[in-house]
Amino acid sequence: FFFFSSRRRHTRYISVTGVQTCALPIYEKNVDKILARLKRIEGQMRGIQRMVEEDKYCVDILTQVSSVIAATEKVALIILRDHIKGCVYSSLKEGNSEERIDELVMVVERFLKA
Repeated sequence: FFFFSSRRRHTRYISVTGVQTCALPIYEKNVDKILARLKRIEGQMRGIQRMVEEDKYCVDILTQVSSVIAATEKVALIILRDHIKGCVYSSLKEGNSEERIDELVMVVERFLKA
């Protein structure tokens, strides 16, 4: 969701909606957990590709696809929870709530459509 420049520790983040974000992403404390989940998902995706190449049973493939969907939703929820607890909460305390809440609503709507 974010574009960034410079080195990780000295980065200014601008969201795709154009809203200035926190200096560092709040999910940074969960980076290891998030990356471990994403690597597991990547492995699952390779497994699904292999299953398709090997003409495995459709229901078995669909079961694995369902597992990947659930895993990616979990990653998104971790990041969304941290965003609310960090960036949104900070904006509310600083009085910059309108723009941040609009952004949050848009993100949640997009997340629910997926």
